[in-house]
Amino acid sequence: MNKNNQNALATKSQVKLPREKAGNRTIVMQEEEIWLIINAMGTKKPDVKWASNIYSPKLSVELRQTLVSLIGTNQDKGWEEIKFLLKKYGDKKELIYATGLCQKKEARDWLLSKLESNNEINLEVLKALSCWGGSISKKVISRILKEHSLEIRISGLDLLAFKAHQLSDSELIDICTEIINDPREEVVITAIKIIQRRDSEDICNLLCEIAQKGSENTSKFALQAIGSICSEYSKAMLIDLSQNLPTEIRRNLAKKQLRHQYRD
Repeated sequence: MNKNNQNALATKSQVKLPREKAGNRTIVMQEEEIWLIINAMGTKKPDVKWASNIYSPKLSVELRQTLVSLIGTNQDKGWEEIKFLLKKYGDKKELIYATGLCQKKEARDWLLSKLESNNEINLEVLKALSCWGGSISKKVISRILKEHSLEIRISGLDLLAFKAHQLSDSELIDICTEIINDPREEVVITAIKIIQRRDSEDICNLLCEIAQKGSENTSKFALQAIGSICSEYSKAMLIDLSQNLPTEIRRNLAKKQLRHQYRD
């Protein structure tokens, strides 16, 4: 494509969206033209109004996602355009996602208002809230973690990872007590990675419970977490675990963590 054509594409302010009766061929050609304009922008800051005008639920998933990302990441005008599109088209998945990119308090509050309906957590809204963990209340995070869906629990733990520094040890333990008994290793291991940032005796006791009652894999992560604490209490706990854990594999892992302690 020559330079004149590139400039012509880059300066176009409107691209007429295909009508529903136009057929797939017209839609495909229309999308090619939109992609050319987007690519011609390069690193130039996109015109959010243009992207908003171009957006349509009739476009392909990839193009819709690209357009709303261009809008949502514009901190000055993005949320106003996303609000307009939500009002016009409803709570489309990609618009919910873009709301999470806006980094505006009003956008966060809108997501929180949509988080739960008929006692069910909306996973798409939850994912969009991922960067807001530190400003979401402990009560809301606890509610999310009551759900048994794997995706919802993992997403809830992602929020907790951002919130944890604002919580006391007892608050963190209270939230995680049910989670550490989840039969899915992925959930328990994710919780351990949050818990192990603390070094209190109560935290050590919680990790000890996982080491004793969890699967071989979650027990390994719990023992590693206890070993990383490096307090006198954690050392004493490892000595006890190295003698009293239910399997030889676990006892040997406890001994290995003890060797690391004394080597350090």
